[in-house]
Amino acid sequence: MSQENVELVRRPFAAYAHGGAEALVQYATPDCAFYPDPSWIEEGVYRGRDAFIAFDKTQTDTFGGFTVEVRDIRAIGDRVLVLAETIGQATRSGIPIRQQAAHVLSDFRDGMIGEDRTFLSWEAGLKAVGLET
Repeated sequence: MSQENVELVRRPFAAYAHGGAEALVQYATPDCAFYPDPSWIEEGVYRGRDAFIAFDKTQTDTFGGFTVEVRDIRAIGDRVLVLAETIGQATRSGIPIRQQAAHVLSDFRDGMIGEDRTFLSWEAGLKAVGLET
């Protein structure tokens, strides 16, 4: 089942690259839960597909050319860890950004993802799944 979940996770990240959040959420359960990094100053959890799309809009409105590039995907028990980088540029200043991001995906049901916990460093993502860097 772990490798099957890894393959499942590849699809929404590829879909996001071509169609944004609207394409990605087709791989999420209707009642999905998205937890941004604990340092995120707004909501602690976004529930449902529309909530995730609204969260993503805060990113794409703030950063032009916003993309997510996957660097590694690993099965960790019944979870999948994605190590990625978010890339873009600040809309107002034009300053380029490149930020590590780690996603811990779980609650896989009926070929869909039910939960995504996001961290702003690979180290934090690795620690969240019990791995040290």
